[in-house]
Amino acid sequence: MTGVTITPPKASIPLSGTTITAAATPAGAGTVKYSLVADKVAPAAATKIDESSGAITLDPKQPGGSMKVRADNESSWADASFKLIEKPAAIAGTAAGTYEGHFVHTFTSAGASAAGLDGENINEKFDSLTADTPFGPFTLQANAAGSSGWDLDSTGKMGGPDKVSIGKGIDASPFVKNASNPTPAKALPQGFSMTQKLHAKTFPDATLDATTPHVRTLEDVGGKLQMTLKAGAGSVSIEIKTPAAPATPATPAAPKAAGEGDEAVPEAQGTTD
Repeated sequence: MTGVTITPPKASIPLSGTTITAAATPAGAGTVKYSLVADKVAPAAATKIDESSGAITLDPKQPGGSMKVRADNESSWADASFKLIEKPAAIAGTAAGTYEGHFVHTFTSAGASAAGLDGENINEKFDSLTADTPFGPFTLQANAAGSSGWDLDSTGKMGGPDKVSIGKGIDASPFVKNASNPTPAKALPQGFSMTQKLHAKTFPDATLDATTPHVRTLEDVGGKLQMTLKAGAGSVSIEIKTPAAPATPATPAAPKAAGEGDEAVPEAQGTTD
């Protein structure tokens, strides 16, 4: 006997239509007896392996983490590890970075603890990548289907930020009272929201998990214009510079249309990735 193969090597719990099975290699390695061994996590009371077939049955209360299968025959033994991953339940908190709209979510687990989320993968989906906004048409760049998304660590925290931006081309003057626009047609705040659907990968399939709004709002805070970007429980505010009003009244410029998104500083465009 040279080794043990476990299929699948990584599975989401609770299992749904999946049976984890161990097999000694090469085939025909004598009379093999399988057993479960603790690794990062121990088998729960009702988590068992069939000594002959290698089929594993999980306790409904089995916590996520890695365990090992040991295979013994008449003259040798081998082992291999497999990983059980708990499903996220909700966003517990969001850390907002100081650079642009960078948001890092931390998730709670639907299982025993956040430690069981280690190795889970989160990605996003939007029903639409375009929106009509007070600032003109908006086009969003989001993660493509099948892209890498964000991995979670043993605390349930995303391994990288979700970047939310708005483009530089926003013209705030139609909403600001000044000599050339004494009575704005629309008062501040002005903004829009696009719902991000976060889904957790269920190994070996994928399933939708949670939603969180991405909100972009132009507002007057203490006499200063700022764009506030929100995702999950976090927010970032970026000051918006407006050109000085002309000395004589003039027709206010129409809002600039948004173009393709990028992840630079405030623009009349946007990204999330």
